[in-house]
Parts: sequence; C-alpha cells; structure tokens
Amino acid sequence: MPVLFEFESLPELFDGLCDRFDGQNRTALSYYDRSSLTWENITWEQFREKVLHFAGYLYSRGIRSGDRVGIITENR
Repeated sequence: MPVLFEFESLPELFDGLCDRFDGQNRTALSYYDRSSLTWENITWEQFREKVLHFAGYLYSRGIRSGDRVGIITENR
C-alpha cells in the first residue's frame, strides 16, 4: 500500500489527514447515537475541531506536552 505522506508522530499523522481532506466534507468516523438510534457521521473538519477543543480543555486543566494521560472508554 502506498504511503500518503510521511509522519513521525500520531499528531503529525492526524494533522496530515485533516489537511488532506480539508474542505471535502468527507467522513472521518461514524458512531452509533444511542439516544436517536441512528448512525452519525463526523467530518474531518468536525473531528479536528473536537480534538482541538479537547486539547484546549486538557491544557486548561494543567496538562502539558510530555505529560501522560490515561483514556478510559468502552471496550471495542
């Protein structure tokens, strides 16, 4: 499989994918909304915005580059 672009970290990969699909209204991921019982799509633009908001929240809580953070979620 050909490489789309070079990257050295997960943030670089994420930024590269967001840049690549910016403005194309392409789905980055889908999730099942249990309240509406429908599948919902999130575009790359929406995904980037959510990630940046979450990063801002972590920063506001004192998390800095190099700190370790655990993410606990449902098993998939």
